[in-house]
Amino acid sequence: MKKVCILFTACMFLVSVAYAANFQPTLLKLSAPATLLYQFDGKRLDIPFDVAGTPAGVILCVYTKGKAASVSKIRNGFLGWHYMNLVDTSIYVSKLANYAVGKNNLISWEGKNKDGNLVPAGDYTYYLWSFDNIGQKQRVCSSISIASGSQGTQAHIQEKGPDGKTLTNPLFYDRGGVKKWTIGSDPVNAALLETTAFALGTGYSYGPQIGFQPNNFSFFYIEVLSLTAKLTGVRKMQYVPNGVSQFVMSWGTDGLTSWSNPDPRGQPGCVTDGDLVYTIDQAYYDSAPRSEFIYIDATDGSIIRKMSLIDFWSDLNDLNAKSQMNGGPNGLEMRNGMIFLNCHCSCIKQMINPAAETKDTFFLFSNENGDYILDKNYQPTAGSKWACNDYRPGPYTYHLSADNNLFSVSPSFDEGAVSFGLLGPDGTGIGYLAYAAETAKWKRWSIFSDAGTAFDGIYTDNYASSDSANQGGVWYVAHDSIKGVISNKAVGVEEAAPSAFSVAQNTPNPFNPATTINFTLAKAGKVTVDIYNAAGQKVDTVVNTTMSAGNHSVKWNAVRQSAGVYFYTVRTGDVSRTMKMTLLK
Repeated sequence: MKKVCILFTACMFLVSVAYAANFQPTLLKLSAPATLLYQFDGKRLDIPFDVAGTPAGVILCVYTKGKAASVSKIRNGFLGWHYMNLVDTSIYVSKLANYAVGKNNLISWEGKNKDGNLVPAGDYTYYLWSFDNIGQKQRVCSSISIASGSQGTQAHIQEKGPDGKTLTNPLFYDRGGVKKWTIGSDPVNAALLETTAFALGTGYSYGPQIGFQPNNFSFFYIEVLSLTAKLTGVRKMQYVPNGVSQFVMSWGTDGLTSWSNPDPRGQPGCVTDGDLVYTIDQAYYDSAPRSEFIYIDATDGSIIRKMSLIDFWSDLNDLNAKSQMNGGPNGLEMRNGMIFLNCHCSCIKQMINPAAETKDTFFLFSNENGDYILDKNYQPTAGSKWACNDYRPGPYTYHLSADNNLFSVSPSFDEGAVSFGLLGPDGTGIGYLAYAAETAKWKRWSIFSDAGTAFDGIYTDNYASSDSANQGGVWYVAHDSIKGVISNKAVGVEEAAPSAFSVAQNTPNPFNPATTINFTLAKAGKVTVDIYNAAGQKVDTVVNTTMSAGNHSVKWNAVRQSAGVYFYTVRTGDVSRTMKMTLLK
């Protein structure tokens, strides 16, 4: 009997250990050459790459390199659907192909563009974008279950801590709450869920996007709206874990920065970089043009500036076609200093640069009707043929999220058994793709964590599962994207230069607001040190002079720049080196 009891206890211990297992995904990792030599002679270029962790559905994309400055407000494609500005542009996109885990896989390009014509010799960026489309989703958290019919609720992943360093365990927020979950915790232990409540006052509701102050998670910003008072505004809140968060009454006017809005339904919420709070003022039910991007001082709540969005998001032709004048946006997501805008009620998926001083540099890409990816009213039977601003037909796209290479995905319901539409870094529509065993049921959100942690991947809902018992919660799908250079030069633009020429990582990194760049020259000559933002735009030149051989140090002060990822290129003669750095504010 004693042996039986011991055996029973041991079994129960094993069961409890299995029950309490923390979430630890198997990552998908690609590796490929940083630089490939190609003569652009029409012969096949085989790109070797390795797949580690999980199987991978892989797409090859080839883009121009260093040509962003020459791209100025271009519209192309059927219906002029594709707007590009100050971005390198898509040359070639392959079909999705599946690869097992292993080394020496090959994906090929023949040096031709999408029309089948040879491209000029030169430097091009190639991307391998991938996700696990074979394995089943993994459960991340059972305690957060976003209602499948809610239009406003969105998810957010906090990747950096208040010190600016990458969190070992990213934080998942259900912004319809606020509910907080530490990724990597036991998925079924509901006691690990942290929540807060807030009372906004009679007649007030709130936008779904909640922005936590980057250097102090004790505070967050929330967009509020009132149909009775006909206003929209933003409040700064003091976060109280598992309690009731409070208004910061010293912010704005009695704790509120607001403006009038005749019909404030469907507001997106807000995001912040620590210096500024960004939000949208729009009214997609209103018949008058209304769409503005608003900058608010994160310290005192004053409105700094506004940028009109109506050139893209308001359309009288759509209103006359018995659709809508306005298409939002009612969703915004930040990555590498860029902001991605979308709305379920519009075909538009857009990338903007909030640090831009003028409208000419503000809009970077806009994917609209005409490429059959995330389009509205494209069907032959559509009542409002090709109308973009229309909340009635699918696809219903409630979220837009980008990875570190600025590929973006939007979950797509009402397009059959697909999961999301994929866009390239210039907004080019790549295609509709599906997670394993996906059905035509509801899709709510898909969001990237891409910070170099053990939890990088796509976090998504599971409403499209055929297993009704497992449709709620947060789920994981492995993902990776990498890039390299294809060049006709023996030494690529970013390839390692002669041994006596070297460029060190800037220090400190991350930094605020100044950092030092150290480099070594093999011989005397003219040197340039240029700074680029994540969109490839040159924002500063630190050095442009002749320097002697040996070690050199230069300082870059980024006090006038917004927080985000930047790149510095040190160039002398025919050699150069590009490095990445991160500015915190």
